[in-house]
Amino acid sequence: MKIQSETQIKSYLQLQAVSSGSALRLQTGELLHAQVLTRLSKTLVELKLGQHQVKAQTELPLQVGQKFKLEVVQGGDKPVLKIQSETATQLLVHNNMKQILPRQGSLTTLFANLQQINQTNAKEMQLPAQVVADAKQIINQLPSKPNLQSGAAVKQAIEDSGILHESRLLRSDITATKRDLKAHLLKLLVSSHEAKPGIRNAPSPSPSALGRSSWTTNMAKSVTLNMFSLFGLTASQTRTSSSAEATYQSYSQPTNSSRPQTSSGPPTSSLHTPLMPPTKNAPMQAQRAAAPELLQLPVGEQPQELSRQVEQALSRIQSNQLAHLEQGGQYLQTELPVRNGEQIDLFQLRLQTEEETGADNEGRPWTITLAFELDQTGPVYARVSILGDQISTSFWAAEPTTLSTLQEELASLQTELNDQGLALAKINTYLGDPPWRQVNHHQHLVDDQV
Repeated sequence: MKIQSETQIKSYLQLQAVSSGSALRLQTGELLHAQVLTRLSKTLVELKLGQHQVKAQTELPLQVGQKFKLEVVQGGDKPVLKIQSETATQLLVHNNMKQILPRQGSLTTLFANLQQINQTNAKEMQLPAQVVADAKQIINQLPSKPNLQSGAAVKQAIEDSGILHESRLLRSDITATKRDLKAHLLKLLVSSHEAKPGIRNAPSPSPSALGRSSWTTNMAKSVTLNMFSLFGLTASQTRTSSSAEATYQSYSQPTNSSRPQTSSGPPTSSLHTPLMPPTKNAPMQAQRAAAPELLQLPVGEQPQELSRQVEQALSRIQSNQLAHLEQGGQYLQTELPVRNGEQIDLFQLRLQTEEETGADNEGRPWTITLAFELDQTGPVYARVSILGDQISTSFWAAEPTTLSTLQEELASLQTELNDQGLALAKINTYLGDPPWRQVNHHQHLVDDQV
């Protein structure tokens, strides 16, 4: 027996009546262009099909003004039409994204609290043993800074960040699932929901130690040098990519930075910046490690607050997954929590194809963007564009000392790229925020034209 997925079931429309125009005669297999004119109820819409206006019943969350293609799968008095699969998937993604984005939260606060649990003597806490064990397991399986010095290691960290969780389950990849962040967070969510309140507060651990600032440069160099191989991309593959028909409009709030690209003003901090969505047109966001706060709460509130933070983190991972799905595999954004001494730092990474660069260039370049904010560096952004064996790299740093450190390593970076047969077309360093951080993004979630 063939089982239809939810997407397949919801992608059908049944025409109810012709509102205007002559009689509508549809042939099986016929392709039509449709536009939503009015939403009459939760399951009833009025469509424009050529010169006809018709009422149709559907479970899809169609919005007024949306355009899409339909295929006639059944004629007769009440024809049945099917929205083409790509369009149906996009509509479902848009609807789910609307629900998830308001619930997402930064991973920095959660991981600060999990690290605090990990560093505190179990006898000094009143959290249930299973919650403590699940928290420690998450921290211990995170990649550490010495282990992220190669492209292969960064690739593994991306694959374990939770964005491939369901894919791994479908493949019954048990070994990989054991390393999966989303799987561990789901386990922690269950144990924190089941937790019963204790009787007293736990003491705070000693302040976190800072890692060596030299690692920042090594991390940026490693990502720049190896990122193009993260998904097995070769020079020929970077020339043959396709894009989805529709893109998200950014669903975001204005950033707290308006410094020009070469500004020498005070550095921007991410401590009070609203979390940006992971959609393609939203700006990247360097996020500084947060201070732990969970164990300072009354004992009875700790499990509930931990559950809330885990749910926010899971929503963030899910929004990353949906953004990847909507773009048909040509876009990926994720956050990589990294153990840095006694602190957990967060690295935001985005991989995407760019628009056509002109008739003289073959295909589309791949662009990799990295954003992070360490205590000793301030906000740092790196962008690498790759087309064939040509690489262009730009760095932005808010702190003058960080910028100087990056500039001192440019010659070494160029030598390493040349040793691997890669040509560095250009490399730039700037003080301040990238220009794409200064755009005033409006709060739109999706493009009406699908």
